[in-house]
Order: sequence, then structure tokens, then C-alpha cells
Amino acid sequence: MCGQMDHNEACEVSCTSNDDCEPGSRCALVDPSDPNAPIVLRCAPRLGAFELGDACQRDDVCGSGLCHEGFCTEPCGTCANGMACEPSTIHRYGIDTNLSVCRWRLAAPALELGPIDTPLPDGASVEFDVPPNLASFVVVLESDEGLRVTAESLQAPDGTLLIDPADRASSLNPAVDYIGIVSVLVPASDRVEGRPQPGRWRIRPNTYDPTLFGELQPLPGRIDRISVLFEPETEVGGQLDLVLGLSPGLGIDVKTASTSTFVMRLLERIDTHYAPAEVRTADVRFVLLDATHDTVEDGVETRGMCATLSEPGPRGVSVNVFVVEDLSYTDGHSGGIPGPPGIHRSNGSCIVVESLGNGAHTGTLVAHEIGHFLGLHHTTGVDGRPDPISDTPICAEGTEVSECPDYDNLLFPIFPLQSDLQLTPGQIDVLRRNPLLHERPR
Repeated sequence: MCGQMDHNEACEVSCTSNDDCEPGSRCALVDPSDPNAPIVLRCAPRLGAFELGDACQRDDVCGSGLCHEGFCTEPCGTCANGMACEPSTIHRYGIDTNLSVCRWRLAAPALELGPIDTPLPDGASVEFDVPPNLASFVVVLESDEGLRVTAESLQAPDGTLLIDPADRASSLNPAVDYIGIVSVLVPASDRVEGRPQPGRWRIRPNTYDPTLFGELQPLPGRIDRISVLFEPETEVGGQLDLVLGLSPGLGIDVKTASTSTFVMRLLERIDTHYAPAEVRTADVRFVLLDATHDTVEDGVETRGMCATLSEPGPRGVSVNVFVVEDLSYTDGHSGGIPGPPGIHRSNGSCIVVESLGNGAHTGTLVAHEIGHFLGLHHTTGVDGRPDPISDTPICAEGTEVSECPDYDNLLFPIFPLQSDLQLTPGQIDVLRRNPLLHERPR
């Protein structure tokens, strides 16, 4: 009988995954003893008590004996729900080994469509099939030419126009436009059936002049990628991973950021705002931005930060929030409504906010922008239009801001910096369907 430390060829069994090993054992990396020899995989007794996907800091706490990127993993066989078999570099025994292991990847495209040239011929659309029992789906449109992109129409299988080309802004499920990338979350409103209709959907994307703001001027071009992500009903809600980028001017050392009063108050305030939705921050990782980003002058710089600095995090779904000293053209900026789930290093892959002087106030600003990133519009738009959710009040034109019925809503455009801002049941239902939220394994 082979013990855990036995490494002779007579009793060890080669493997590529746990599927090759007997019950109670696992496929493990074995010390080759020779630093010039490649690491091999052999079946070995289970090690620690932690399961695949559990958070870890050491190898020996994992049943697999392999802690990687802060989570227990294993050579690929059958990965847990929400994980994908992906190549990774594992450093053990002084050797770098290229090995495919299970990694968290919750927002993985179910369909990859495109590329297409725009505009499409009259009456044409991109078609895709949606299965039953989904909580939501997200369509992501990307143009590498840097054109402004949006969906000008979206039709459900029963013929209902969720995005009406005749009145996009007042549609049942409105879409925003953005330079280079845009996402459409369905449903983004409680005026739409609670779950997406199964069957064939039709979307008509288009590209527009990126230099014009406030209007869409069609410009022939190309949409290079169309991704469709499915969110099962079983995965609604959960927790939120963050990559929190801090500019040097804030005076916070990344190594001690987790104990910084500013950061602790910021995270506490986010959790307070999202407690009614049963959403809480989970894995938070800190990065130090370059000093050139202490002041961010315009949207070009904001998009550049998203495109070059955003990181996927351990599960591939981290929301990147960059806090700077001064965001000159606004207080906070979200890369979309919603942001592109699971897609990083794109123009829309981050949130940028300026510090408001203390962590609690800044946390409220971040929570507001996270609301956008998860799919929520302003309760009252800057043009006076209501959002698409039926239970959010709207402020009538001419009303004093502080007298607006939605003044205490987290998604009011001019919100007070207090901890008791509201989210309505309709808003909570929409944001909980976003695939960026996840359930941490037990």
C-alpha cells in the first residue's frame, strides 16, 4: 500500500486529473527531486479539508494539495460549477510548470457571434437562441475601431420589441451607447417578464460616430465580437469581488490598505448600501495606480485606464474601481449600464471615482457607480426621463432637488452622501440578476 510520501514508480499511479485516481485520493504534483526534471502528476492521498474553490493561503489546507490564486484548485478534470479549465503557471519545488487547472470563471460567454459589418441591411438582425430557466442574459458588443456602439433594436421570441428603434430611450429594456464596447442586460426592468423568454432573439447592433455626444450619427464600421452570457436562475444574487485601485496621492500604502480607515469605511459603506439586496463585497484586492492618474482629466483617460489597468480577479468577475484624487469632469464614471461582465482590458471595464475626502462618503459614490455597473439607470435621467423600473419614483421638472421623491434613492443623479439611501425591490431584482455577482463556495 502506498503512503503519502512514497514516490517509487511501483506504487505511484500517473494521472492528469482526479478522474484518474481512486476515491479518497487526488491527482497531485510530485517533487521531482531533480531541479532540472519536469514536475509530474501522481495519485496521492487527499491532504487538507478544504474543497475545490474554497479560499486558501497554503497548499496543505486543500484536499487537492494545491492552493493557487487564493483558492483551492486541482489539475483539470470535472471543475466545480462556475469554474473553467484554464492554463496556468504553477510554481512549486522551485520549478514553473504550465498546467491546466480549475479557475473561477463565472461570466463566460455561452455564445460567440460576429464579426459583422455595419450597418446591417434593412430588416436584418443578429439571431441567437436562449434556453429556458435563465435569470438573465447579457449581450456584449465590441468594436476594435473605437466606434460608438449600441443595440438599436432587440426583439423577444414572441415579437415584443424590448428596444424600440423608434424610441430607444423609453424602451422596455433600454440600452446605453459607449465607445468601443456596450452591454445589454435582459431583463433590466420589471416591466419585462421576470425571466427571459426561451427561443430565438433578434438584436440589431450598429456603430456610430464616436466624437458626437448626446446624439447617434450612424457611421459604417465593424462590430468585431458579439458575446452572449447566460445567467442561470440558480445563480441569482450573491457577493461581489472588487479590484480597488488607489492613486498615490491618496497616501495609502497598498500593503496596509485593508487596515486603512479610509478603505475600511469605504467598503463598509458599500456593504451598508447593498445589504437590502443581500449583496456583500467578497474578495477585495488592492493595486497602486501610477501617479499620473492622481488627476484624471477626461473620458479619454478614463477609458484608457479601463483598457490598460483592469484585472479579472480570482473568479474572472472582479469589478475594478479606481479611486483618484481628482476626476476633473465628474465625480464618478461607470464603464457602462451595465459594465461588460467578465471582460477586462476594454474601454468599459472599470469604474473611476474621485476621493470625496473620507471613506464613507467615497463609499457612497462607489456604491452609486456599482449600481450602474450592475445595470441600474438613474431614477430620474438628466433629460427628465424615468428609469425603466416601475417602482422607482421620478422627480417632476422644476422640483427642488431635496424635495424630489427619489432624492433618497442610491441611483438618484444628485444623491446625498448618507448611509440610508434606498434601493427599491425592482432595482434589487435587476441588479441581483447580473452575472458579476456570485456565491462564495461553502
